[in-house]
Amino acid sequence: MPERLSSDHHLYRERAIVGCRYALCSMVTAFVLIGTHLPHHMAEGVFIASSSIDYCERNNKVDPVPCEKKMVVTLSVDAGQDAGVEEVVLVREASDKTRDDDKRVVEFEPIYLTTKKTRVRYHYPLFYERNFNAKPYEEQIPTSLFDPCVDKPGSSKATCGIAHDNYQKPIPFSEGFCCNCGACQLAGICPSDSRGLGSCNIFQTTGSASCLRLGELWYSGYNIGQGTAWYRLHVTLRDEVDNNSAASTRGSATMSLGPDQPADFSEKFGAWARLVGDFVPPEMPLDLTGKMLFTPATPRRHERVIAGSREWMFLDKHLVSLQGRECNKIGVSYEGFVTQGSRCVSRPGTCLADQLEDYRQRDVVAEAHGRRGKYMARLFGDMYTGGTRNTSSPYIAFWLRGSLSTMVTITINADSLRYVQSVSPGTILRIKLMNKTVFSYTRSGVVSVTVLNTGRAESQYFLAVRNCSVGVHPIAAQTINIPSGHNATCLFDLYVQEDVMTPNVKCHVELRDARGNVTDTSLFYLRLMPVNRTSGSQGREAPDGQGASVRVQRERQCSRCSWYNLFCYLSAHCWWQPAVYAAAIMGVLILVQLLMGGGSVPKQR
Repeated sequence: MPERLSSDHHLYRERAIVGCRYALCSMVTAFVLIGTHLPHHMAEGVFIASSSIDYCERNNKVDPVPCEKKMVVTLSVDAGQDAGVEEVVLVREASDKTRDDDKRVVEFEPIYLTTKKTRVRYHYPLFYERNFNAKPYEEQIPTSLFDPCVDKPGSSKATCGIAHDNYQKPIPFSEGFCCNCGACQLAGICPSDSRGLGSCNIFQTTGSASCLRLGELWYSGYNIGQGTAWYRLHVTLRDEVDNNSAASTRGSATMSLGPDQPADFSEKFGAWARLVGDFVPPEMPLDLTGKMLFTPATPRRHERVIAGSREWMFLDKHLVSLQGRECNKIGVSYEGFVTQGSRCVSRPGTCLADQLEDYRQRDVVAEAHGRRGKYMARLFGDMYTGGTRNTSSPYIAFWLRGSLSTMVTITINADSLRYVQSVSPGTILRIKLMNKTVFSYTRSGVVSVTVLNTGRAESQYFLAVRNCSVGVHPIAAQTINIPSGHNATCLFDLYVQEDVMTPNVKCHVELRDARGNVTDTSLFYLRLMPVNRTSGSQGREAPDGQGASVRVQRERQCSRCSWYNLFCYLSAHCWWQPAVYAAAIMGVLILVQLLMGGGSVPKQR
């Protein structure tokens, strides 16, 4: 039984214990400072520090404070690290005072500590904005002297008709606009393919109505928030006993940590683990806050809606008009179309360029020619969709390609420890270029490297692409964990920053084991071409992504009416059919009159 302490002794012990607590806090603070100032090349699973302390807990300021001997271990755990890569052996010791020799220290069964971390993915919150039509187009309806064009706002006789919203209220500017034959057209100074000149024929058409029509497919548009790192880090403790030279596990416990659970406790081992923080990754995650996500929404049975995330697109916000008043932007509305400048001297389809369908087609053409697209979401990285392909409930997350190490502190009953790291040789199996020809200052350069673990233990490797013979944007090495006899593939982006033409650009691939020793090297060659520089619509080039237009005959609308529905013809301004009715009636009346007049005999006086 411990002796009773005096009040002075109690006071001294309490001050010492408080000092221990302050020392522990200072030590953990020192670990945090070490973690935040480590260079990027140390962003792998490594042992950082350990210390043996007296850990004390105080519930109040009156009772004596109990203290225990604890070992505090601080580790850095890399993304995707498996349990067999590294191991910490915690040893508990005691002094055998019954012996007089120097071998008084007795070791109990050791505790084995392993860490495992899932791949890191960044989740991006989505905020619904509104739906956008994939491809608005212009419909032109020719008019004549006897059937003039009408574009009066709110008129029920508008040539284009009037669109209504979900509450059956007329949509402003949906009546379109008219381009009649005028001085510009008659003088021959208007462009040959302008809206007005195409309608200048006194004997046939003297004008045309330009109507905005909306395509069948609609996309839902979402704003994207800041990404958040998400992972699970598992700390497993187990004690093993030696039974006939074969180790067997007597007990184990796993503590699970993550951004939503920064600490956990194991009652069996009297241990607890706490996340200190994450290191800054060498390659920063995607920043999508300046973009919008577009997902096919309706009709539900459309092939793109069914395709799910493969048809999602990321587009910069400056390419979108939320109010719809700007031409040649996604979301252009009736108002933007009708209020466009110089509308009658412009070509049909003007104001309707650069729509969602146009951006998608550009990526389709690029992929067909072996290039990398710019807008499809699947081209931005390794996308994680949460196991669902449901377009109506989109979910955005991307796997982090590089490393993101996490610092964790484990406190446990122990007197000393041994750090065990698995080291295994490996070899580079193959190197594959996605495109044999790479253009400078583009995203066309992607190389795939496959590595094989040729040893007997699961181990960690560092793979790097470096020392290219031309200027390539610095490429961060990737950390991979490979089980024995298995292989893994890494993708590297090659952003060439020199505008030259070189037939054979040489790059080195280097594989290092867990200790940093070079275990294999290889070379690959690529053909570099200078980027095709253009001046766009400011130069002598026609702009791409032109708006679509179709020209329909007035009779096309008239043909929708049944032959007996006179009211339909009148409401559609189809005057020829009522004229036929009137002519037929007049003919019948004249015939009747002639028949009645021919059969009568005049009276004689």
